[in-house]
Amino acid sequence: MSDVEQFIYREARLADENRYDEWEELWTDDGVYWVPFGSDESDPETQMSVIYDNRSRIATRIKQFKTGKRHSAIPLPRVRRGAINGPNERSTSSPSKRKSARCS
Repeated sequence: MSDVEQFIYREARLADENRYDEWEELWTDDGVYWVPFGSDESDPETQMSVIYDNRSRIATRIKQFKTGKRHSAIPLPRVRRGAINGPNERSTSSPSKRKSARCS
């Protein structure tokens, strides 16, 4: 398994297990957490996003979450992220196989 794949699985596991301090440590100071609103978006500055946070905003969200007073976090979210076999494209070696990476 490549370093990138290991990172993706670790990031998802930490978030799934509500280990937010460890999850936050994964972020560099110039890190950006972007979840586009649709599949066609390519510029978070000009198009709608579900989340578009910089490193500082990530830290603020985690601090707020840990207060126990965030209504969106009561009860704790029951979300599971899934990462499946790399980029979302057809495999050249087998047309019946599809590669994708999604979080849900």
